Amino acid sequence: MRIFLSCLFWLANLHFAYAVSLFGGGNVGIPLPSTQTATIQANLASTSFTIPINFIGASIELSDAIADNVYVPSNTSLINVFKALFTGNGCILRYGGSSEDTTVPPALTQAIANDIAGFTQNVGCKMHYGLDGYANNPTVAATQAGYIINAMGVGNVSFAIGNEPDLWGLGYAAYGTIFNAAEAYVLAVNSSATFEGPEVACTGCGGVIQAYQNATDRTPAQMTAVTGHYYPYGQPTAIPTFQQMTTSCNNGDFSSYTSYASNMRINESNAVAGGGLPGLNDRMASASWYICVSSILAKLGYIGYSNHNHIGSYYNLYHENGDTTWTPNPVFYGAYLFTRLLGQTIISTTNTNLDANASVIATLNSNSKANILVANNNWTTNLTFKPTETGTWSNGTVLLLNGASCAEINPTLGGSSFGEGAAWSGTTTPITNGQTVTIPPCGAALVSITS
Repeated sequence: MRIFLSCLFWLANLHFAYAVSLFGGGNVGIPLPSTQTATIQANLASTSFTIPINFIGASIELSDAIADNVYVPSNTSLINVFKALFTGNGCILRYGGSSEDTTVPPALTQAIANDIAGFTQNVGCKMHYGLDGYANNPTVAATQAGYIINAMGVGNVSFAIGNEPDLWGLGYAAYGTIFNAAEAYVLAVNSSATFEGPEVACTGCGGVIQAYQNATDRTPAQMTAVTGHYYPYGQPTAIPTFQQMTTSCNNGDFSSYTSYASNMRINESNAVAGGGLPGLNDRMASASWYICVSSILAKLGYIGYSNHNHIGSYYNLYHENGDTTWTPNPVFYGAYLFTRLLGQTIISTTNTNLDANASVIATLNSNSKANILVANNNWTTNLTFKPTETGTWSNGTVLLLNGASCAEINPTLGGSSFGEGAAWSGTTTPITNGQTVTIPPCGAALVSITS
């Protein structure tokens, strides 16, 4: 969550108002000006990676969990928000962040560990837990790991040692010494404990992940995940425009880690670090950005992606309503759409006339037909496209993420917004072969071909 990869941009926050309606007949979406109609074809026989069932997770600031008043087993409203995203899909909740690494380790007790574990288990997830590496106190690390193992069971948790060590000012070897010492103490508590890391900040700085990973006494294959973070913007002095935000989703040097991809996870991420920015991270633009990043990682064979959440921040998946209940934020809508693809095999796509800012990923669904997820990362113009697949098809459905503009704070999915506890009454719209779909700026659509 710390500041890095900082790029300074002048305030140019774009707002566009549109009248929103559903248009029947030959078009599903909003009848607004578009560029020429694109065609997107899914190639059913051209397969690659299968997206892991637990690909989409969530990162939670450790201090919020240690406070023991939100991530507790009795918080049914927030548990329901997570379950709407994860139920039937598996998940990983990662507890870490900059509050993980302090001079004095976070004040975890067995009672707090029990509550964090209870919340995680009620959601139906496994856990990544960050032990303080900066304090360099392996005895305390082992004690706290013991609390978490007691609460979660050793097979349901993996430990990181330190958060963003590339920001500590230590060299690779010094980090390796800290990691190896804490690892040995934790293994003395339970020899079956597992580890992930190195949770570096600068995923885009080629070679950094490898260098920190290689400094430990574990190979990548001996880690449950090789982990990095991705924030294309630090906390800038001026708010990036929607254009700068939506097109930053592919700024990461993700392809540099393809040798690690089968075990590589972006374990903490958002478009802007340091809590995000109002009018940007809390708007519909964050949903299309999320789909773009997740699609890139999945197509490279990464095993997971987690949006970071810190109570009171603008980039969270959810917000508190002032009455101890919780409701999804716009970025949640993008995550929800992507989770519809989990466990499915990616297939290639070809296109004509497609906007360069569009993000497309396709998978084989349970009908052995195509799911095509498209995000419109153009910040001013609608995207109209005709979905198709190799072979013949007749019918399908469209689940449309809709809003008046990239600045939409209350988008709809399938005609309905998520309410408290992620209550939702949205529905898909039928589509037949030959019809087109129109997506507003920063919106998205999941086309599922059924027959």
